[in-house]
Amino acid sequence: MPEGPGGPVHPAGTVDPAERADEVWHRALLPQPVSDLPGDVALHHALSFHGTVMRGGLLKAVEDAIEAGDGEHLDAVASAYLWLGVGEVADLVGRVRSAVEAGGTRRLAEAETLERESQQEIDAVMPDDAALEAVLLAKVVESPGAFSPGGVPRFSWADHVRDQAGES
Repeated sequence: MPEGPGGPVHPAGTVDPAERADEVWHRALLPQPVSDLPGDVALHHALSFHGTVMRGGLLKAVEDAIEAGDGEHLDAVASAYLWLGVGEVADLVGRVRSAVEAGGTRRLAEAETLERESQQEIDAVMPDDAALEAVLLAKVVESPGAFSPGGVPRFSWADHVRDQAGES
């Protein structure tokens, strides 16, 4: 299938939004956003946070970021979900962050309650990858120019290791 600036071009000359969303999703998995365009940046932050939530829960994801001194990451995550149109998740991340920073997880009973309630809320809005994929598909259709054109950039694990080590 021929490639156009927005992804695979079908015989009618249109880009299939589902294929385009899949391409954008896979690029967002790279260590850095592939461009400074708002869609690429938002999906990169949302997807990295989403993966952490899926592996350990919302409270753990927020606590880990706070413990790492990475409040900017949580700000970026909240902004990402707002841009993607999922303000409920942005609000929830902010509320859990505030609770943790205020000491709301010092007592076991409070921590367990916060964990259970926040997980129920995130599961109601963003229970799995399919929910985030649906949000992305809607944004690709609504704002195709917010995502960089073209395919997945060339990337190898050896390049990543070399970049992390500061080698050229």
